[in-house]
Amino acid sequence: MSSSVSEPVAGAAARVAARLAAAPPGPQVVLFYGEAGGTAPRLAAELAAAWLCPNSDALGGCGDCAVCRAFAAGRAVDFQHIVPYGAGRFIRLGAVHYVPNEPDPKFTGIPTIDFFRTRPLIAPTKVVWFDPADRFNLDSGNALLKSLEELPAYARVVMTTDDLGRVMPTVRSRCLCVACELPADLEAVAGPLSDAERAFARTRGDLERVRKSPAAYDALHDLFLRTLQSPVGAAPALAEEARDIAAKLAEGSGDGIRPAQLVVLELLATWWARHRPEDPGKTAAVIEAHRLVGGNINAGAVFDMVFAQLLV
Repeated sequence: MSSSVSEPVAGAAARVAARLAAAPPGPQVVLFYGEAGGTAPRLAAELAAAWLCPNSDALGGCGDCAVCRAFAAGRAVDFQHIVPYGAGRFIRLGAVHYVPNEPDPKFTGIPTIDFFRTRPLIAPTKVVWFDPADRFNLDSGNALLKSLEELPAYARVVMTTDDLGRVMPTVRSRCLCVACELPADLEAVAGPLSDAERAFARTRGDLERVRKSPAAYDALHDLFLRTLQSPVGAAPALAEEARDIAAKLAEGSGDGIRPAQLVVLELLATWWARHRPEDPGKTAAVIEAHRLVGGNINAGAVFDMVFAQLLV
């Protein structure tokens, strides 16, 4: 099952998606999240199409090649769209790896691990879209983790959710999480927003997280503003400040320092895409920094590197 791609979505999240499409290899696992009815599903479909298309660029898939036509028709052989099934509507273990004598209802596609075991038939990549990512049960979520850590170079995974808090933290930590656009009525529902809330809250869940650590997010907002105008020599100090803010976020959330560092980089990528859309190479640099930190590369060195690249 696949989704056809309609007109491209505008906004910072869309610009991040465009960088992912135009700058392979980049992160192999991307999670789009936002309010129900928002842009996350369209962005996921556009990114999947771009990853599959042999002629893709920052505008996405070409739409004309055999792969794009197959994707639009719902018959792309190198793509799977995996949705919940069975009682309780979960993404079950059989969707991740083969389960002998799996009880009904059985997963009708190819288990993800088996799907990625062979190279793509037509496209340059194989892509699996889990939709929504908050519907893994404990068995399937744990089974997926090892697969995400050992993806072959040609494998890509995209996920969507409108409830980020219900996505397993261990799954989230292996994704580049991209916040999709803020509903227009959020301020009417939640009351006046601070500058940091307006900058970093794309959903009501985001807003709750920002309001749990307001001082840290205010400091992050101030830091990001300064990255737009600081000289190159300020990079080490800004990088150290970003790491300190990540430590404060970790204290507030209880999730640990590395997930907090990944959050800072996710927000920085979206920030840079929104404020410097004419300079996509630097957004790509932040996305690459996220990939490195997610791969357990020394975060101190990565933060120093990425802030130096941003200020050049």
